[in-house]
Amino acid sequence: MTKLDILIPCYAANEKLTRCINSILANTYYPYNLVLTVQKQSVAENRNHLLRSGTSPYVAFLDDDVEMPHHWDKHLIECLDQLQLPDEVDVMGVKVEKPFIGVVGPRIVGADGSPQNLSSMVELGTFAVGYVCGAVMVWRRSDWPNLYADTNFIASQYEDTDLVMQMLAKGGVPVIDGRVTVTHFNEMKENTLPRGIRTRRISMRNGRDSVTLES
Repeated sequence: MTKLDILIPCYAANEKLTRCINSILANTYYPYNLVLTVQKQSVAENRNHLLRSGTSPYVAFLDDDVEMPHHWDKHLIECLDQLQLPDEVDVMGVKVEKPFIGVVGPRIVGADGSPQNLSSMVELGTFAVGYVCGAVMVWRRSDWPNLYADTNFIASQYEDTDLVMQMLAKGGVPVIDGRVTVTHFNEMKENTLPRGIRTRRISMRNGRDSVTLES
């Protein structure tokens, strides 16, 4: 039985997609289904098409131009299932009481190691509540059985932000796992994140904002 559905919206069979698939084949730990869509429609509509595919207990959205590191899925699912959050967190300008981890993602860097978005600010080996990029995002299917990408976000390219905000509205907090660094081979884009989107490191020390990862 597969543990993970890996969903990739793509538009052409090219070098970047080949590199992405090869990295999945080489570095994925759990049994998985790999589902790609090549329909000529918006990113949001392609994401929605993919969300209707698969039945595995975990879902991973990947862009077609990422390169996945060793056992990326094992680390992100471990973070999703075992990381303990404080009783209240402040993320994206929203205070969430009794939160649970709704979605996890890695640090995202460019081909030269340069920052791609706010996830790049998370220190290696640490965890942070903050913005999870749509280039790589993982969640439990049972937590979000009716999740969909709002097509109103097509023009602004915020469909991934919309997914995260849907989760946040129901107490599902986005967490970045600094143990996993993914290379994103897209061209650098101007940072157009909505105001209030920010990454806040969670201290691993004792205290209100402490978190622990069970062994």
